[in-house]
Amino acid sequence: SFGDGISAYTPDGPQGATQPIISPFFADVDTRNLDSGLMYLRNDIPNQTIITWDQVGYFGSHADLLNSFQLIVRGPDYDIPYGEGAIGFFYKTMEWETGDASGGSNGFGGYPAAVGFGDGLNNGEILEGSLQDGISAIVSNHYIWFDQNLQPIPVNAVPEPISLFLFGSGLLGAGFIRRKINA
Repeated sequence: SFGDGISAYTPDGPQGATQPIISPFFADVDTRNLDSGLMYLRNDIPNQTIITWDQVGYFGSHADLLNSFQLIVRGPDYDIPYGEGAIGFFYKTMEWETGDASGGSNGFGGYPAAVGFGDGLNNGEILEGSLQDGISAIVSNHYIWFDQNLQPIPVNAVPEPISLFLFGSGLLGAGFIRRKINA
């Protein structure tokens, strides 16, 4: 989110957030379980920030199912390669979509995750399938690039080599800044 934090953990869609938000997977991420991975921030590349949620669990302290996903945000001075965009959502294995506090049980049911953008004024766009059962399967092992106007750039379901490199470099660079997020 931008400007302030968002205390809500049950997704009602990024367009319902009280602050502007870029949401690669708005759900009940909970890293308190020692078997859960962490969130990593990489900002050592000029005009680019990479945030990686690596093998993270869900609320309340579950690590039986884990998700790995990533957000890439590029500044206006970044020279964007052909076929890529200003904002990227990358997903590896996505095993859950709901935490216990969102009415879920065993990572599913209740209020499933949302993927998209919101302006903090109840306007926004969400990926088709967001807020519906099955969103974790829709995004698992896929990626989406968006242009500066938040329009998706058409791509194949299999990431090109540079996208795999970006996901890996986000994890390698995670040694620079490591932050644990608790629900």
